[in-house]
Amino acid sequence: MIPYHVPYYAQAASPDWIGRILDEHIPAEQDPAWNAYGAVSADEYTWWVTRACGMVCVKMVVEALGGPKIRVMDWVRRGLAKNGYMIEQDAYGDWIEKGWLHNCMAELIEEAGFRAHAREANVDDLAIQVRHDRLSIASVSYEIGTNLPITQRGGHLVVVTGVEALDGKVAAVKVHNPSGRTESLRVNARIPVDRFKQAFKNRIIVAEKQTG
Repeated sequence: MIPYHVPYYAQAASPDWIGRILDEHIPAEQDPAWNAYGAVSADEYTWWVTRACGMVCVKMVVEALGGPKIRVMDWVRRGLAKNGYMIEQDAYGDWIEKGWLHNCMAELIEEAGFRAHAREANVDDLAIQVRHDRLSIASVSYEIGTNLPITQRGGHLVVVTGVEALDGKVAAVKVHNPSGRTESLRVNARIPVDRFKQAFKNRIIVAEKQTG
């Protein structure tokens, strides 16, 4: 495990509302804590609650490294100021949301006073980062926060808080998942390595404290 406390935040203001909003399609503005998010309106909260995983991960990493506590929507606004949320037009003219740019996320962490960079990685690399007291934000399928089969790679972001090894090989990855549907799938959620590999897009943002 990372040798310092990594605070947990959900991408919904009320963590137990994640499944209600994403799976049961209960209107997000009914979340009783929505105004603690930093949104100026229920509509703004409703829009970003399903899209804020990257900025929630940035918030967790920055606070874990000793940086300031900033509300989720304020991180979102900082990311948007860098054109960090990518929306592309496909060949048919339809707009497709690609999500948060990893280089933007790294820049935000650096501006908070830490070292960060985006890179390719495999699960063995995740173990190396943990051993060197570095935090990683990993691109995975949202499905690792559910009991559903894994059908895709990437599209969601989680903070890696540790790995478990067996006979010198990674057996499981532990993550803070902003959209985990249950407590056990949210905070230091233990994901068996085979399931994690199915969901992992082999892209991470690595962050650590400044040295020297």
